[in-house]
Amino acid sequence: MSEWIDFSYDGRLLSEFGCQLCRLSGSQDFQESPGSAPSFSTVPLMQGKRFVLAGVSYEDPLEASLEICKKPLWGIPQEFTLPELRELRRWLCRPSFHKLKLIRPGWEHIYLEAAFRMTEETLKGSTYVLRLELKTSSPFGFREDVRHVFSLTPGGSYTIRDISDEPGHLYPRQLKITCREKGDLRLTNSMEERVTLFGGCSAGEVITVENFLLSTSLAAHEIQKDFNFVYFRLANTYRENKNVIAASLPVEIQLIYNPLVKVVI
Repeated sequence: MSEWIDFSYDGRLLSEFGCQLCRLSGSQDFQESPGSAPSFSTVPLMQGKRFVLAGVSYEDPLEASLEICKKPLWGIPQEFTLPELRELRRWLCRPSFHKLKLIRPGWEHIYLEAAFRMTEETLKGSTYVLRLELKTSSPFGFREDVRHVFSLTPGGSYTIRDISDEPGHLYPRQLKITCREKGDLRLTNSMEERVTLFGGCSAGEVITVENFLLSTSLAAHEIQKDFNFVYFRLANTYRENKNVIAASLPVEIQLIYNPLVKVVI
């Protein structure tokens, strides 16, 4: 039996419904996902004597199958009533991803974005066990918000270490910039040769980028026309995760990102 019997979904615990994770007699604890398993594309060289790696992609998100039941009373399995089944379906079976946190050691700061499909395991017309097919939004889990608040002036810098398990780049969930002088603002990151440009900024203006949506506190500033659409991002390699950030104007920045976590459910 697994060491965990509870989870939180969209802010509510399974145990709040008088339920726990379980397994049918004779079945495996869980049908586990292989985790962040990439697919490799190769190209033959030298008449097939050598192959080079042409690309890597993730074809499937994390998935798993698990079972829940009502907490036994004096060791006796309890039958689900129709109102209880309806309430559980209303909570779990929704056409959108929501935050799932497994209540197990080491997962205190990790979550998944998940959706469920539910089927009933019946015995003589009564339901004692519910099977949940879990599908997530990503091959990875996510760490809870990592927040950085800092100030920059021309010639200065601020360092963020991208602690994601997956090498590559990662866009902040939210980037909020408060300009302290007017002018064209350029943001750079030492990890990549990219320049993020916001033109025509005013002193006191607050520019927000959230989930690739751009907005400004000044209604008169048509920020989309003054943006080069090079979104600021963090990056890391296997050997380096030090992102040194610089700005061409005095600014205050609030950056929130969710590092990628390689986990198996």
